[in-house]
Amino acid sequence: MVYPICTVLIVKDNSIDREHPCVLLADLSHAYSLLKAASISEGLLLCRSNDVDIVLLDTEFSEKNEVSFLAALNAESNGSSPPVIVIIDEGDEGVVLEAMKQGAADHVLKRDLTPILLQEKIRYAMEKATLRRQIQQMETDRIREAELDRDRFFDLSIDLMAIANTSGYFVRLNPAWEKTLGFTAEELMAQPYIDWVHPDDRSATISAGQALTHGKPVIQFENRYRCKDGSYRWFSWNTQPYIPQGLVYGVVHDITEQKQAELLLRKKEETIYTQLAEIEMIYSTAPIGLCSTDAQFRYIRINKHLAQINGLSVEDHIGRTFQEVIPSIADQLEQLCSQVMKSRIPIIDLEMRGTVPHQPDIMHDWLVSYYPKILPDGRVVGVNFTVQEITDRKNAQAILEERNQELKRFAHVVSHDLKAPLRAVSNLSQWIEDDLEGTLTTDTQYQMTLLRRRVDRMALTIDGLLDYACIGSSNAALEEFSVAELIAEAIDSLASPPTFNMVISPDLPKLKTDRLRLLQVFANLIGNAICHHDRSDGRVHISCKDSGHFYEFAVADDGPGIEPEHHEKIFAIFQSINPQNSPNSTGIGLSIVKKIVETEGGTVRLKSQLGQGATFYFTWPR
Repeated sequence: MVYPICTVLIVKDNSIDREHPCVLLADLSHAYSLLKAASISEGLLLCRSNDVDIVLLDTEFSEKNEVSFLAALNAESNGSSPPVIVIIDEGDEGVVLEAMKQGAADHVLKRDLTPILLQEKIRYAMEKATLRRQIQQMETDRIREAELDRDRFFDLSIDLMAIANTSGYFVRLNPAWEKTLGFTAEELMAQPYIDWVHPDDRSATISAGQALTHGKPVIQFENRYRCKDGSYRWFSWNTQPYIPQGLVYGVVHDITEQKQAELLLRKKEETIYTQLAEIEMIYSTAPIGLCSTDAQFRYIRINKHLAQINGLSVEDHIGRTFQEVIPSIADQLEQLCSQVMKSRIPIIDLEMRGTVPHQPDIMHDWLVSYYPKILPDGRVVGVNFTVQEITDRKNAQAILEERNQELKRFAHVVSHDLKAPLRAVSNLSQWIEDDLEGTLTTDTQYQMTLLRRRVDRMALTIDGLLDYACIGSSNAALEEFSVAELIAEAIDSLASPPTFNMVISPDLPKLKTDRLRLLQVFANLIGNAICHHDRSDGRVHISCKDSGHFYEFAVADDGPGIEPEHHEKIFAIFQSINPQNSPNSTGIGLSIVKKIVETEGGTVRLKSQLGQGATFYFTWPR
């Protein structure tokens, strides 16, 4: 049988006794390689420079030396020193006990020492050493595998993981940091980690670091770290200090999206709070009635204004139905609200009449609008409506209408009563002139002609007053027509001089409106341009521009023009510039134009300079 060579170190300061184990080992069939040391330092040196399998230590060394040798051997080998067999004389059991405490594998008495016993001791000690090394290797392998698992977990984690020291530097970072912030681990570890923290979060971060240096864990600590693009991301830290090594271990969750969601939610909550406050303010201060009902038409909210209209308190409405609160118009209200909920289309500015519980004998008028309450998921859950008391307005409108009718009747009566004597005066003057033909002087004939002109002008003034008074007093039927044809009709009715040039733009629109009123406007403006022109060959140009909801018409002439200080004056009733040059002017035509245009919701203006003609602009709804 062939045995592997075993290296034995014999440590003994007596050279004669040192040979005794050598003699015993030489008698064995097993092959041994022998090393000899005459001192502790020499034995340690041989252990460092050779693969020693076993050490034979003679107890003739002092106890202190033996213990020192064992301690030094263990320290140098970090727990993996070769097994040591202590050879002792009888009576040195105290030395053996201390040696065994320091790691000696076995001991043997010199008087019992034989080749077989020595070999048995060596074999047993080496088996123990081999087993211990195997255990140590297994532990080393387990630790290495655990470290590999830890490294894999550290490197592959989608969360950010960090190890920092108590000096304020990162000492290890996993790849998730670079993916999140854009900086490499080397860049992040090159500076104190506080440099990467948002300035507003540094004070709290320093306080958390101080707690860690005192051995206290910091859980769910939040701060912001700077990214390479200059932005910041929110981190939530769970950290645990390890004081013996002066390290801090941390797992970091990126909560930026969560923070953004929280910020958005907070803004939405603030918006909702603001909207609720605004609604509350509207309900409290609105000069009209406001109300909200559920799908069964029970009042769930009502403001004081509407409660006062109904003659009940706010509390008397909440939770009650239309039938319980205002039975006189409940059926009509329920029908309208049902229509709104079913169609999802509001009903705007509907006039209603009825009575309220505290005034059952008095009819009231209301202007009411109904709106469906539609949730984001599409469900219709009730109706919101507004109520405006218009009883006084309706009464005033009735009185005004009655007075307008009286005024209209009065205007017709006055017109008839005034125009009849005027016609008589005109006819009488003509009859007198006819009867005295050939006897009247030239001056008298001129005076009679002037008299009839003044009578005709008075008749025209009365007609103008009647037209002015009737504007807006009735609702005319709307007609669809071509504006170009309307203007041609107005020009034809004016009998302008044949030398006068009328230019009408070809792009005039079609309108559906009060045809007669628009005809009056064009007739007065064109007639005004003819009447006040200083030449018989004048020119009038009529054009139009689309201004969105309105058309803007322009009537421009090349006449003498009007000084700017008279631009407002000419629209006043009975105001005429240089009436001596226009004996047929009543001073009412432009007043009629202004009143008609403004009644239709438009505006009228003049652009003119003396000697540069005049352009009248007016707008008319589409």
